[in-house]
Amino acid sequence: MMKTLAAARPALSAETLAELIREAGVPCVTVVADEAAAAAIPATPRDEGLRIVAGSMPVRVAYPIPARDGDDEGPFWAALTRHDDHVLWLYEFVEQYRWSASRDGPHGDPWITISPAPRPATYTDDRGRECSRATGLPMDGYLARWVVLTTIEDAGAFADWIVRDVQTDIAAAGKLRASREYLGQFRIRDAEQIRAAGPRASCDGDYYHDDAQAQAETRAKSLAKLGHPGVRYEAAPVTGYASCRACLHPVLEAAGQWWHRNGGCPGPRKIRDVPGEPGDWVINTGSGTMTCGYCGLTEHWLEADRSWVRLTGVHSLGVQLMVPETGYGTRGHIGDLVVLAEVEWVTHWPGRRDVLPHYCAKVPDQVRAEYADDIETHPDHGRPGRKADLMTIPDVLA
Repeated sequence: MMKTLAAARPALSAETLAELIREAGVPCVTVVADEAAAAAIPATPRDEGLRIVAGSMPVRVAYPIPARDGDDEGPFWAALTRHDDHVLWLYEFVEQYRWSASRDGPHGDPWITISPAPRPATYTDDRGRECSRATGLPMDGYLARWVVLTTIEDAGAFADWIVRDVQTDIAAAGKLRASREYLGQFRIRDAEQIRAAGPRASCDGDYYHDDAQAQAETRAKSLAKLGHPGVRYEAAPVTGYASCRACLHPVLEAAGQWWHRNGGCPGPRKIRDVPGEPGDWVINTGSGTMTCGYCGLTEHWLEADRSWVRLTGVHSLGVQLMVPETGYGTRGHIGDLVVLAEVEWVTHWPGRRDVLPHYCAKVPDQVRAEYADDIETHPDHGRPGRKADLMTIPDVLA
């Protein structure tokens, strides 16, 4: 009898996919009328996101980004990073519903196709064998017929028995005592792990041939003779086959339960963290970088790179009062609103708060209009010879 582990899943549609993505915590997803609307280049980072073509089947999803500009490639690379985060997340997200995601274009192509068809029925393992996704076994391999199951019913009793057995072995070792103590410490460590894990069960062996039942029963009896207290060994027939969604190794059903055949597998893969919302402010105090919510670019500063200062996680706006005489390229204009990252000095003035500027070219017009009066009426606006080149507007701390 063949069984699978596939859970109940909704029927795939554009609207259903959009709803599931929103429920997962990714709000930057919209359903649009056609592919032209889905592929339209976003005007700002806040306009980016996953766009799903209504009524498409297979479902067509796009994450368009600005074209690469040889004069200023910063916006392209920043948008490509956000695009990649969303595409990788989407690939892993649809896997849990046993749908398949594919992309035919080159890296950076906006289109992803989500198909209701499951992944291919076979795959090639690391040894070059063609294996079945349904069973996790080679196509020309044998199906397990019987297994030996180990059930730890009293972990404390079993752990205590291991410790006593180690102590007995050391006491009887004579001149080999040192080696027995060395080896015994590993068994004692295992005993404590067994005690901490508590009651549990595992599959210790599977048998394939015509005499599989006899082999399994013989193995179970030999293990039972070891006299492990709190542990039960039994032979059981295999009643179902499947493969692990994480590592694709065989999963067998026996004694009314599914058993994993790869003890090192951590289980179903954790879906990567939900990607950041385009247009969000991201201040990484560890790396000393700030992603601007207006232009989407990631700014870093020499002072932070050299660990002279560390970012506090706060940003604000300021007014530029003069153009710096040093530095590479254009450094803004008098009267510009400048994004400021608050920092704390580590070296020259430990603990002192300061700011580092990000000369953003895409501060929204409504923000500029909101602070126009502050810029024009400030007494230091445009005054030559001022040493400080920025005036902080304290009431816009974010």
